[in-house]
Amino acid sequence: MKPSLVEEISSLVGSGWRLIVFESFEEDRALRILERVAGQHDRMLLPWSVAAGLGESGKGSGSLEEGLRALEEIEEPGIFALLDAHLETGNANAVRRLRDMLPVLSQRKQCVVLIGPVVDLPLELSREAGRAALPLPRAEELSTLFRRAVDVSKNPQSAEILDACVRGALGLTAAESLRVLRRSIVLAGGLNEATVNRVVGEKRQALQRTPALSFQDSAQDLRSVGGLDELKRWLRERQKAFGEEARKFKLPPPRGLLLLGVQG
Repeated sequence: MKPSLVEEISSLVGSGWRLIVFESFEEDRALRILERVAGQHDRMLLPWSVAAGLGESGKGSGSLEEGLRALEEIEEPGIFALLDAHLETGNANAVRRLRDMLPVLSQRKQCVVLIGPVVDLPLELSREAGRAALPLPRAEELSTLFRRAVDVSKNPQSAEILDACVRGALGLTAAESLRVLRRSIVLAGGLNEATVNRVVGEKRQALQRTPALSFQDSAQDLRSVGGLDELKRWLRERQKAFGEEARKFKLPPPRGLLLLGVQG
């Protein structure tokens, strides 16, 4: 069984990695994971950003080099989450200071974690760093998040619509998904079929910001297909396999459909 992300990062910390690259667009989710890792190793978690500096003290703001200077003053075991370091990995002074810190980090049971959407380390640091990446939220995570935002416990029909919204939001970050859901509910005048279409439309706009991806939509549905009544009936029934009830029974969602028959 593949280890969880918490277990993966915890193993890096426990095995002595002093520098870890943690790639993610979602700083809040990444920090929550690191909090759990820090708790497992009885270490404090101290975040740093170029604007706010180090933790509550605010020391080391302004640049990565100043942030590392502030870290050098801390002797207690800890995990230091650097949120903006990926913007300055080309700074020769900062890179040199970080390299010089690595032996001291080992002695103090400390670890530096660089958090950013894409972290390109210079060659001299690339062999010193462990790596982890935070995947986009799965359907189960989005379902939990959406149900915290919208109470559908007393309305089975609304629960089915919310499940459809979950499927429509897959591929977005947790924060994006929640914003999209709330906006879609407002624009659709509540949680209804139109909400699902709004969620898909919002995701289409989000994907347009990613040049490598395109969204192909179709205005046609099964009503545009002639005949095949038995197949249509089966597909309507099979919709339930994508819902929350099917997940509770641990039924795997359908991944495709094979049509087999005489040609023509």
